[in-house]
Parts: sequence; C-alpha cells; structure tokens
Amino acid sequence: MNSLNDSLSEQSDESMSALEALLQSSLNSLTRRDKKKNSNDPSAGESQDEVQVESTEQPLEYEKVVYTPIRSSKPKKRHASGPGIRFVHSKQVTSEAVTETQRSFCVDKTIYFNIDHPNFAERIEVDKNGRPKFTPRLAAYLSNELACHYRSEYYKKFDLQVPTDREQIYHDLFDSAYDMENLVAKRMSTLQRKLNKKHDAGSLSHDSSD
Repeated sequence: MNSLNDSLSEQSDESMSALEALLQSSLNSLTRRDKKKNSNDPSAGESQDEVQVESTEQPLEYEKVVYTPIRSSKPKKRHASGPGIRFVHSKQVTSEAVTETQRSFCVDKTIYFNIDHPNFAERIEVDKNGRPKFTPRLAAYLSNELACHYRSEYYKKFDLQVPTDREQIYHDLFDSAYDMENLVAKRMSTLQRKLNKKHDAGSLSHDSSD
C-alpha cells in the first residue's frame, strides 16, 4: 500500500510540474508574439534563446506568509522572452491574526502561483485514482492571473505608453487573458491525455509487480 501511495504522490507531483511548464511555455509564446507585433523587425520574437531560471528554490516570505516551491529542483531552462513561473505551497509565519494568502504574486521576474489558495483548490479536481484532473475552470483561472501579471509589465517591456483611458486598459487586459486562455486550454487538454496515458501504463506495471 505504501508503494502505491508513493506512486500516486509521484504522479501528482509530475502532473503539477508539467502544468507549471505548460504555463511557462504559453507565457513565452504570448510574449514572443507581442514582441513581434510591437517591433519593426520581422524577425523579432523568433529567438529561442534559453537561460537558467533565477527564481529561488528556498522558502520565500511574502507579506508575512512563507511560500515553498512544490519541487526542490529548478526547471532545466526557460526561454528568455518572459518571466519564470513557479507553483508554491503557502504557510502562515506566525499564529497572530491570519494574513490573507496571495493567489499569485511576482517577485524578481518570477510569477508564483499559490496552489493552496482556495481559488486554485476549487478549480482542480481529482480523478478516481487520486490524481490531479485539470479543468476548464482551472485554465481560465490561471490564464486570468497570468494575464494580470503580464499586462502590468507589458507597456514597460515594449516601451509603450500606458493608456490613460481606463476602458482601454481593461480592453488590453481582457485581450491578453483571452489569448492566454486559448493557449493554455488547448495545451492543458493535450497534457492531460499524455499524463493519463503515462500514469495508466505505470499503474498497470505496478499492479503486475504486486
């Protein structure tokens, strides 16, 4: 039984790490597209240069809450076109008045998603085998959070003037959110099928060895 539980835990960790990588890839794709759109250089946005992620793998304290990455090792590499993305767990620093945890936040060019936040937890399901099941609601939630962080740096990154019209700001934000959701939802569906196939094969192998 312990070996089965360990196997399910490993599959869950693998699923979350794969989802983290999917968000990174989607953000990079959107950033490269916008770079090309806002540049006079036809080749802009086509660079595939990669750099090591600079995000910390140690617990990070942010507004009186400690956030711990879901895995101890860094993603191998990421494209230099956008910030890094990390999934984290949250824990209160003290037993004093409860501080509201963040859904997500950005520190040192890394966007952190708190997977313990109720808004995240209620949008991810668990299948009959106890493994994470990605949902359309989760895709929309992550895309909206990601778009907010992306837009906050968008005008600076592409040296554009911030619109003074509030309606235009909302329009730009929703454009990014919709574009991000289109990318994430399609890739998430494909990822889920791949993970299910891999994990089902692993479960059969585990059963045959018992």
